[in-house]
Amino acid sequence: MPSETSYPGIYRGYVIDTNDPKNAGRIRLVVPQVLGEEITTWAWPILGLASNYKVPYGSWTSSVTQTASTTSVNYAIAMDGDEGSYGISLVNPSTSTSGPYTSYLFFKYSGTYNIQLSAQLYSTVGGNSIADADIWMQINGTDVSSSVGSISVSAKNPFAIGSWNYIVKVNAGDKISFIWNANHAAPAYLQAAAAQAGPPPQPSTPSFTVSAQLVGSFIPNAADPCWVMFEGGDPNFPLWLGTF
Repeated sequence: MPSETSYPGIYRGYVIDTNDPKNAGRIRLVVPQVLGEEITTWAWPILGLASNYKVPYGSWTSSVTQTASTTSVNYAIAMDGDEGSYGISLVNPSTSTSGPYTSYLFFKYSGTYNIQLSAQLYSTVGGNSIADADIWMQINGTDVSSSVGSISVSAKNPFAIGSWNYIVKVNAGDKISFIWNANHAAPAYLQAAAAQAGPPPQPSTPSFTVSAQLVGSFIPNAADPCWVMFEGGDPNFPLWLGTF
């Protein structure tokens, strides 16, 4: 039955429940200006707005030259620079030159993310040898299927930069790390270069760069602040616009 009181406009609320049994992106909220501390029914998301939430994103780099000294070990990749982020945080940043490294990205929000990476490989292989390095992704310590990418260098071309991206579904609280392995007896390096004073001057080069941005649906977390409106002004039919 429609409410006798109409509530047009947009209101501030906060999220109470995100466990939508229909898995349709609905949430339940408290909207003090409308219902006091009463919890709303399931609020449907309004999709297609130009800016309906703070978009989780981030970019991170490594200033460390990282060494794969044997083919029998998989090495975690270190990261130490946060170039700007929201909703994703770098944990265990490291500038150690020897490892072992335990850097990983912590995701606050569930959703589908575009994760892009690039790595600069260098090796001291001689003759006609070719050194390959494989890089892949782990989520919560488990290898992600079909995530391996390879970069190759040779004696005549000892430097190479490889880049690719993943589209992955992430749950709130997931940890993503990156692993690499070299398949040649000569050491392989993820090579970082310091800025050069010149002349001419040159900026620094990270050994590893990764960025992430939400590209799919977004579900806020409990207690997040949220913009709310009501279909036809009826408090029995809440809609959520996004977080703030």
